[in-house]
Amino acid sequence: MENLDIIHQYIEAFNKKDVDGCFKYLSDDLRVFKLPNNDIHLENKEKARDHYLDSIKNGSFLPIRLISEMQLGDYVTLIIDKSNGKESRKATVINLFQNGIIKKMWIAPDDKLPSN
Repeated sequence: MENLDIIHQYIEAFNKKDVDGCFKYLSDDLRVFKLPNNDIHLENKEKARDHYLDSIKNGSFLPIRLISEMQLGDYVTLIIDKSNGKESRKATVINLFQNGIIKKMWIAPDDKLPSN
C-alpha cells in the first residue's frame, strides 16, 4: 500500500472514530512534534490514543478534512482543516513513514506559523 493510501485510510478511520482502524497506521514509538518550536506534543502511540479518546469523550473531537497532499519519498505533507461547523483549525502536517506506518508527525497549526 502506498503512503498516500495509508494517509487516506488513517483519516477515514479517524473521522469515523474507529480507534483500532486509525491507530494501526501509527508506530508504537510515534513522536508528534508541534511547530514552530519542535516541542514534543505526544511522545508515543499510547499518548496519542489517550489524546484522541479524550477528545471524543469531552466533545472536543474535530474531524479532518484534507485540503491538499504531497508525497516526497518517505514524507507525506498535508494541509488539513479540522472543523465541526462551530470551530475550525487549519494545519500543515508532515508525516514520516517507516515500513508502511507513520513514525513521526510534525504539526504546524496555522495560528502558530510565522507571518511574513
